[in-house]
Amino acid sequence: MNQQNTEIQSVSDDEISLTEIIDFFAEHLKDILLCSLIGAVIGASYLWINSTYVNTIVIRNDFGADIALIRKLTQDLPLYAKEKEEVADFYKKIADEKFWINNLKPVFSITKEDIKEIKEKQTDKVETSASIYRLELTYQGKDKSKNTIDTEEVFNFLKTTFLKIKIKELFENYKLEIQVGKLGIDKKIIEIKNEISYLKIRAKNLEELKNRFPSNQSASFNQVLDPKDSASKYLPVNTQLVAIYTELNNLEEQLKRNQDNTDAYEVKEKIYTKFESVNKEEKSEIDKLKFIFDTLNEESKNLESISGYKLSTAIALRNLANDVNNILLIDKNKFEILDRRSNLNFKPLSVLFGAFAGLMFGIFFAFALQVKEKYKEQKENRKTLEIKELTNA
Repeated sequence: MNQQNTEIQSVSDDEISLTEIIDFFAEHLKDILLCSLIGAVIGASYLWINSTYVNTIVIRNDFGADIALIRKLTQDLPLYAKEKEEVADFYKKIADEKFWINNLKPVFSITKEDIKEIKEKQTDKVETSASIYRLELTYQGKDKSKNTIDTEEVFNFLKTTFLKIKIKELFENYKLEIQVGKLGIDKKIIEIKNEISYLKIRAKNLEELKNRFPSNQSASFNQVLDPKDSASKYLPVNTQLVAIYTELNNLEEQLKRNQDNTDAYEVKEKIYTKFESVNKEEKSEIDKLKFIFDTLNEESKNLESISGYKLSTAIALRNLANDVNNILLIDKNKFEILDRRSNLNFKPLSVLFGAFAGLMFGIFFAFALQVKEKYKEQKENRKTLEIKELTNA
């Protein structure tokens, strides 16, 4: 009978009622709240230690940036940044292509046609040629004042490097144009000279034929076969001579034009050689470009003072000067800053997560204490029962 009562008592001890749960939380409420508070404090401390300031510079796209150019910038900017890693710490940060992919974002201007397309296709992706209205450059750092300074430095680096890339493209294109153009013109000049040589021989032969057969001879001796005519018509010798000398004049003019173009390419080659020498000097890109621009103006004035001034060479100089001046205008008038923003990268979820973790830990801690007390109580009950059984025996 005593054994049956013991088993019933043991089963009832193992059962947990709703009242016991409420009593459990009421008894350990202070411990649970204290652990939750400690967790929230830890979460807030983590947030404070790891929080960063995000500075944003909004740039107007007044320099013709498109997706292809931005992709090229994200590839080339890290290469230029690696060259300056020893100058400042932030260059190490921006010498990574991922930095520019994540922090140089284009903002598109959506037209009415784009909105219509979105409504018709039920999609948020615009497949039409939406233009880029502005660019947003962001930079993160823990110190607010230092982060603001570094953000301005990154912007200046972006602008300067963009000018470097444009200058490099300009003169690389001119170098390629010089190489390909000169080869093409040299080939044309050789072909024209060969044609002139053959036409002069032919004209000489016709003159000899004309002298051998005076004009008072019959018409059959005054006409020869024109080999260029597919119908094999017979033309008078004088007519052929007129045609040949006319063609010679045209070829001489073409030869002169191509020779003038050769002079123009020589001018470009001279300018490119000067640019290569200046590019090795320790100067800013703008100073280098200004030197080239001044050199172009000087060369243009020298040409105007020479007798037999060549228009094609002057045109080549003016075109190159215009291209250089367009890049200089980018430095003066482009890259307009529309807005500057500085925000704290605040993550309240860190505090909530800390409080929740503290709450769970508090409940677990209180439950562990309860289990410990329960175990101690059961142990004492067993000892009491054993003593009673020994006494009854």
